[in-house]
Parts: sequence; C-alpha cells; structure tokens
Amino acid sequence: MNRRGASRRQFLLGAAGGSGLLTTPAASVPGIRTDHAIRWTFDAGTNTTVYPPHRADGRVFTVGRERGSNELPTHAVYALDERSGNVLWERTVDDRPIVPQVADGVVYLDGNDWLRALDATDGSQQWRREQERGRSNTVVADDAVFSVGRRAVSALDPDTGEPRWTADVAGGDVVTAPVLDSERIYVGGRDGISALDRDGGDERWRASIRGDLQSLAVRNGVVVGVSAERVRGVGATDGSRRWTARLDATNVAPATTVIGDDAVYVWGDPAVAIDIGTGETRWTADSAGTGLEPVAEPGNLLADAGVYATVTDGEFVARDAATGRERWRFDTEQAHSYWGAVTDGLAYVVDETGMRVFDAATGRERWALDSGDPTLWAETAGDLAFAGTYDGSLYAIVRPSPVASAPIATVGRALASPVGLGLAGLGGAGLLAAGYRRLARERPADDDAIEFGRLERLGGGPVTETHLKRVRTPDGPALVAETRLTDDSYRSAFESAVERWADLDADGVLPIRASGSDPSPWFETPYCPAGSLADSWPVGHSARVEAASATARALHAAHREGVVHGRLAPRHVFLEAQDGTPTVRVGGWFLADALADARGDSDPYAPPETESADSDTRDGPDISGDVYRLGALAHHLLAGALPSAGSAPASVDSSRLDSTVATVLARALAPDPADRYDSALAFDDRFRWAALDR
Repeated sequence: MNRRGASRRQFLLGAAGGSGLLTTPAASVPGIRTDHAIRWTFDAGTNTTVYPPHRADGRVFTVGRERGSNELPTHAVYALDERSGNVLWERTVDDRPIVPQVADGVVYLDGNDWLRALDATDGSQQWRREQERGRSNTVVADDAVFSVGRRAVSALDPDTGEPRWTADVAGGDVVTAPVLDSERIYVGGRDGISALDRDGGDERWRASIRGDLQSLAVRNGVVVGVSAERVRGVGATDGSRRWTARLDATNVAPATTVIGDDAVYVWGDPAVAIDIGTGETRWTADSAGTGLEPVAEPGNLLADAGVYATVTDGEFVARDAATGRERWRFDTEQAHSYWGAVTDGLAYVVDETGMRVFDAATGRERWALDSGDPTLWAETAGDLAFAGTYDGSLYAIVRPSPVASAPIATVGRALASPVGLGLAGLGGAGLLAAGYRRLARERPADDDAIEFGRLERLGGGPVTETHLKRVRTPDGPALVAETRLTDDSYRSAFESAVERWADLDADGVLPIRASGSDPSPWFETPYCPAGSLADSWPVGHSARVEAASATARALHAAHREGVVHGRLAPRHVFLEAQDGTPTVRVGGWFLADALADARGDSDPYAPPETESADSDTRDGPDISGDVYRLGALAHHLLAGALPSAGSAPASVDSSRLDSTVATVLARALAPDPADRYDSALAFDDRFRWAALDR
C-alpha cells in the first residue's frame, strides 16, 4: 500500500521550517570494496520515524519522532557509534527538531521555536536560544552560527549562542534558507535578494525579483534566485543584474527545483534547464509528471552529468543533464517524493520494500536492501549509506570504495571511471589501480597460495561488464582486466572490433592479450596501475605535456599501420606511471566506435565535421579527426577546460595558455580539416617545441 506524504523537504523540516539536510563526508575511506554490505541496524521503535542522520567524529547523529500518540509526539536525539550502531547517548527534547548539524564537537538542533547546542560527546546542553516560532533557518559555519528569522538575520557565537550581530532584512519576509560565501550571507525575501556583510551584518546590496523566491544559491560569482515565474542571476559582489529567464513551466516550487554547478533545473511541466552563466535555456523536455526533489549530479572528466527525480506517479527518472534526454526510469511502487541520493555514480532509490542501488548512467541495478518495509529516505555520507524505514529502522550500509584520486583530481568527487577502452561506460580504471596496489602488497610468495581467476567486479555498462582478474603467465601471476559482452545483440560488432584491435601492433597501443567467445565474447588487456586520464591528471605541467605528446606518438604509430582511432577521449589514455615521465598506452580501438550507440553519451572531443556533415554521406574517421582530438586533449590538460565549441570553430582559451601553445592548438583545432597538421607526429613536434623546448 502506498503511503503518501509531504515533500522530502517538508519531511525533513517537520513543522519547524528550515534548511535542508547538511551532510558531512567521512574523514577517511577504508580499503577497497566493490559492493555494498549492511554494517548495522538501529531500531528506534515501530511507531517512530527516524530522520536522516549527520555523521561526524566517529558518530552518527539522528532524530527520532514517535508518532501515533494522542499526546504531543516525543522527539529524541541519538548519538550512535558509526562502527557498531550502539547508542552512545540519547536525549529527549521538546518541540520538533530537524536534522542535526554538527561542527567542532557540537550538535546544533533547530526546533520549532528554539535553537540549542548539545555536546557531541555526551549530549549535555551547552546553550539554548529562543527564536521566532516556525520561521528559523540555521546554517552552521566555521566562524558563526547564522540564524534567519522572518525579518532578521543573526550571527551567533558558537560557544554561547549570544548574538554577535543582528540585522533587519528590508523589503518583506525572508522565505529562503541563508546562503554563504567567504564574505557575504545571502537571503531571499518576498521581493528580492539581500546580501549582508558576513562580519558585521551591514547590507551590501539588495536586488528585486518579481514573485516570491523559492530557491537561492551562489555559483561562480553569480547569485541565482528562482521564483515561480522566473530565474534571475545577479552579481555576487554588487547585485548587478546578469540575466533573467522567464519560466513557462508550471508547478515551479522548491520541491521541483535544483540549482546545479552550472545550470538550474526546474522539473515542472515541462522540465527546463537554464545555463547559470548566460541565462539561456539549454533544453526543455516533456516531464510526463512533476519531478519531486530533483538532484543534479556532476559527472567526471568527460562522463555525462545527470539530473534525477521521482515524478508524481512514483517513478524514478534519470535524465542527461546536458541534453535533457531520458536515460532510464524505475517504478518505485510508492508515492514518496523523498527518494534518496546520487553519489559516486550510484543512485540510491527507495521503494516499497527497501532500497535499490543503480548505476546512475545506465540504470543497471547494482545492489538492493530488502527491509520488508517501505523506506522513507536514503542518504550517503562518505563510505556509508543510510536508509530509514517507515517502521523505525535505520540501516548503515558500507558503500563501494570510490576511486583513489591523484593529488590533482580532475573531478569534484572520486568517481569510478571507465576501464578505458571506451566500452560503453565501464567503471573502474582508478579502482583497478588501487586494487592492484593492495593486491601487490598482499601477494604471498607461494604461487600455490595465490587466488587466480576473477577477483573483483570493477563495473559495467549497458552491454559490457569488467572484472579484475589474476592469470598465470610465463613470467608469473599477472593482473588483467577482463571485459565481457552482456548483450548478445552486439556480438558481431564486439567480436569484429576485438579482432581488429588484437591485430593492431604499434608502439603505445594497449594490446589485447587474450580473447574468446565462450560463453559470451570477452577479451583481456594488461592492467595499467596508474589508471586513465579520466581518473586524474599528472600533477606537473611537463608531465601533462608528456602525456599528450605520448598519446600523439601512439596515434601516429597506429596511423602508419593504416588505423585511425576516431573516438579518442581521456578514458582511453592509460598511464603506466604517474611519477616522472608517464608511459602511455592508448585503448578503445574500434570498440569505442562499435559500441557508441549503446553508450549513448556525448562526445565533447568530436571534430566539427562529424556534426556538420550529413550522416549518410559523411566519410568515416580520418587522421585529421584524430589530430583535432589530440588538440582538444592537450587543451584540456594544459588549460583545465575544453576548448569552446559550437557552430563556430572551437575557441582556444588564450587566457589560460602560453600564446605560442595557444597558436599550436588553434591549428590542430581548425574547423577545416585541411588546415590542421597533416599528421599526429607533426602536431607533436610543434606542440613539444611550444610547451617544453623553447
């Protein structure tokens, strides 16, 4: 039976009103894990609702609310040991606290008409402050606790709860949670946005926006406000208008809006994506229902980002953030809008009998929690996931280990990225690297004691699955990556591509060491311990130049054998050493192109002629296309961003590059193939001279 309820935000806040869940990532991640496992279960009681927790300092803090009584409901705060789930302390509180926030050994509880601070060690109260009933939004920062009431903002001393300053907000009621940057605090009212000095509370500026603000965020120097009618971007320093976008969508509300890193997504009717930098509409899509509590999750280096939500009929839907294209959907069989979370390429979705974990890109189910009871919510915090059921159980679940990032990570969070090879979204080159280092340490001297065969599942895509495998060789045990086809409709294309790749013998090419077709087509490649450029980049400038240069030489060697890559991307460039000069091996030959339809993602390195020519008459990939991709890769490595592309020629970012290097890359990225370098080697000669030898 479906239990309908309020939105996820209303569930978290109860009657108190306030800001959303604040999640603290774990301080450390244990050894490599490739699947989920239940660590412990906490039972708060059959008639108790357990709220999403906050994890800090080896503890898990949560709030339980007893329901179903004729009297006022009882609320309790629990501190649980994160390793065992044992109750360290419990404190009953009056009123209705929302999800706790924890900082510097203090638990902050925002109630309906009070704010209190508890000692995280034993639950003793440090201070309590009465506040405006039902209207508080609190954000805990390093230097102060910022509490926002109906018409005023206060900065409180974390140790005493006493106000350091209080500032009235002009122009009507405050209706959004506060947003902070290093200098200012921003709040949204019924007629606009106010920016206050973080140190003293003085008003810096105020910008009017027609209609009640629903959501507010700061992104890359732009304050973004969303109302039911429009989205507006104003400058964070002075409130100057940057752009305004009118919304034609219906059902615009906080519960249907998410402000991502570079776009605002309103999952109304229709669904709309608006670019934060320009205010232009990126896409609109028939939403087939209002999307509740959407989440925007950025991708890794070149993997597509996604937007996820449950729609009003209880189906969970995943869309491509760049295009709005629907990737996949899942029927949760319940109408709860507070559905879960997306972290490290995994979507945690609650349903009528527990929680399911899906590959966020493909929708392939990775794991399931069968609690036997409708699950109200799911959240992640570092290496743990948490799920709370309708009947009062809190599950702590150990998550798979994220990819170990290099000192200069190319992503905001560690994602399992493709094994390389361009095989329809295979995850785990970085994980494979970390696993190799661990296995190398654990390898016993006696060969008879070594485990051979498949060791760990590394990931999978729409039509493939990859495992870490130990095999016997004349030189002793070796680790390989075994990739196997899972969709027989691609058998012919897969086998043909593997056969052609295996025949390619050229310097710098990742070789296929073995292949077969029983019971399904598969192949093995050597393991590259440092992962691919989709995991992390070399730290120094010269090492990045060498990586791009070695890739160019590998492509030139293949070109001399009459083979063009045609799909080069960072996930295909493997590094056998990250310290000093990297040894590069390039994979993905033939197979990346053969399975491109199954993968279905965008191709940011594609030369312009692949889009401008008619698909029925366009010639196949050629050397000039590979040269363009080399230029895009080099630009990405040295400038930290893709060259701007569109209907006009790709634009080299001269502000981030040496002028001579920019000139070299501009020729490689020329819109007319005839104007590019005539070979990968010619590009490499000019590129090395400009970037290293001058």
